[in-house]
Amino acid sequence: MLRGGAGPKRIRLLLLKKYKKEKVKQAKIPDAIMLKNRKASLKKISKNAWEISNFTVMMEWASPRMCTDPDVFFGWMGGFDVQNDKRTFDEKDLEFQNDLIILNTFDHTFTDEDGKEATSFGFIFTSRRIFRNVYYSVEAQNTDGVVGLTDGTYRIDFNRWTLVCFGTACGVYDNSTYRRSFVPWVYMFVQTEHEYAYKTMFTTTVDFAAKYFDYTLTLKYGSQDHATYIANAYKAIWPGIGILNCYPHLSRKAYEKSGLLRDPTFYGHHVDKNIHELELARSPQQFLALAEECTKFWITKHEQEYASWLTTQYLGERWGTWFCTVAAPGVLPSQNPIESHHQSLKTVCVPSKHAATSVVCNDTLPSVLYLDCDKPIKSFSHFAEGPIFGEMVVHARIFVTEKNVFKKIDPDDEQKIKSFVVNTCEYAVRYNNATGQVVNATRAER
Repeated sequence: MLRGGAGPKRIRLLLLKKYKKEKVKQAKIPDAIMLKNRKASLKKISKNAWEISNFTVMMEWASPRMCTDPDVFFGWMGGFDVQNDKRTFDEKDLEFQNDLIILNTFDHTFTDEDGKEATSFGFIFTSRRIFRNVYYSVEAQNTDGVVGLTDGTYRIDFNRWTLVCFGTACGVYDNSTYRRSFVPWVYMFVQTEHEYAYKTMFTTTVDFAAKYFDYTLTLKYGSQDHATYIANAYKAIWPGIGILNCYPHLSRKAYEKSGLLRDPTFYGHHVDKNIHELELARSPQQFLALAEECTKFWITKHEQEYASWLTTQYLGERWGTWFCTVAAPGVLPSQNPIESHHQSLKTVCVPSKHAATSVVCNDTLPSVLYLDCDKPIKSFSHFAEGPIFGEMVVHARIFVTEKNVFKKIDPDDEQKIKSFVVNTCEYAVRYNNATGQVVNATRAER
């Protein structure tokens, strides 16, 4: 517990509670002064820095773990062998595959929220197994566009450092369900989250993907939780990137801000339903039109303050990208995959929260790299291979019937079909739907 960062008084209290009914063992529990002296002794004999108090100390720990040479990364002089890499890499021992390697270290100064100059530093690390995910992700997703997810997880370090994950999400089918799973590329352990730190992490990933795999990592989409410094970093490295804002994050914030409403019941009766309708928008144009109608309606009900908050925070050009069709098929504006990954990290790899920095660096971070190493990823694409449910087949047959589909013909070429208009579920023509309507030219052009 001392190595984990707990204080002498807390340790003594925990031990007294544990051996509450065992008086003999209670008598042998050292007092707070003895525990304090033992902690000081452990600090002195620690070979790997008890605390990373400055950039120089961090470099002493990081230097032996740096891996910036392709020969060291691949373990041989031939570089990346596309044809045989999977086979030859599997033949390597687990330590070589999953050992912690550091790609880059950095430090910088910035102005904090109080207007004072502050310093931050950190390092970007990965493993040989995890960094290969960059190559296979680009290979699988390049056609529809590569998506990147990043976010930080907290409360694992006593000095409040942040562990940041950066990777992608892929489609997975297991336990008879389809879901999206986070695939890590690199991690960053940083003293303070800042735009500079994220830009360094992104450029490091791009540079080493080119150096090791001769691949250009170009993100088409970047997912995050309404964080300006992350969005700015994405745009700085990939100017044409589409920023995806997490819908579950918006949904939580919308509920938290319900105190702005004059009528407490207005959220449940209208706002919650309207936001869900916006999330299901089928095009940017429909999203904007629905957003305008919803906020107008709220204002007519004297909820100007709430309408103004949502418009400013989540309906602008940058932040209004949280509806389900904003990106390529299979790519959703959601951080749930990376949040689930964070939860797994804390459950499996973090023995105690707020541990000493040396414990995190020497024990927790290496454990993170071993997480799921025995579960190879079958596919890195946006979609997962799996069975088509019978219910889906039945619905598909209903929607392709003549009454539910209208063909739009290209006005310049009568033989060419321009597009198809298909009924929604509410108006689908089927035997058990009283509201079913045939799709005709009038409805299709409306």
